[in-house]
Amino acid sequence: MTSEPVRRGVGIGQVFTALVVLVCVVILTVLGVWQVQRLHWKEDYLRRVAAAQAAPARPLAGVMAAAARGADVEYDRVEAACRPGPTSPTLYVWDVQGDRHGWRALGACRLDAASLIAVDRGFVPVAGGRLESPATALAPIGKVTGQLRRPSTAGAFDQPGSAAHVGHTSRAAIAELAGRVPGRYARLLIDADREAP
Repeated sequence: MTSEPVRRGVGIGQVFTALVVLVCVVILTVLGVWQVQRLHWKEDYLRRVAAAQAAPARPLAGVMAAAARGADVEYDRVEAACRPGPTSPTLYVWDVQGDRHGWRALGACRLDAASLIAVDRGFVPVAGGRLESPATALAPIGKVTGQLRRPSTAGAFDQPGSAAHVGHTSRAAIAELAGRVPGRYARLLIDADREAP
C-alpha cells in the first residue's frame, strides 16, 4: 500500500478569502475616517449656527451684500424695515412640526420699489380638526427681525398652484407668494421671531 504525501499549500480559495478580508478592512477603515471627519465638520457647523443665532441682529442690506460676495449668511440674525406696498396678503402653507399639523403664514417684506424678501410669520396649528387654510389676513409687516434661511427645493408633496405645500420654506411656496405680491425676491427668506408695525 502506497500513500501519497498530502500537499499542504495555499489554495486559490484561501488567497481569494484573504483578499476579500483585506478589501473589507480597507473599506471599513476609510468609512471610519470619513465618519470622524464628518463629525468634526458637523460640530463646527453647529457651533457656527449657534453663534449666528445668538448674535445681535444686523441690518439686512449689509448681510445681503456679504451674501452677494459669497459669504454664507444662512442663520444670520437680521432686521429689515419693510416699505408699505399696495397689498401684503398672507399666504398660508401646510406644515408639519413633529406631531402637530397646521399652517405657516408667509408674507412679503418690500425692501424697495422692486425688491422683496419672503417672511415666515409663524405657525398656526389646526384648530378643531379643521384643515381649511385660515382666512385671516395679518397686518402688513413694518419691521421684522429674524434669521435668514434658504428655501428648500420642491418636495414630493409640493403642489404649485395650491396653498398646500409641505414645507413652509419651499421655493414653490415662495413662487406662489410672488404670484400674489409681484417683485424680485431675495434668494433667502426671514424666519421671523419679532415683528413691529
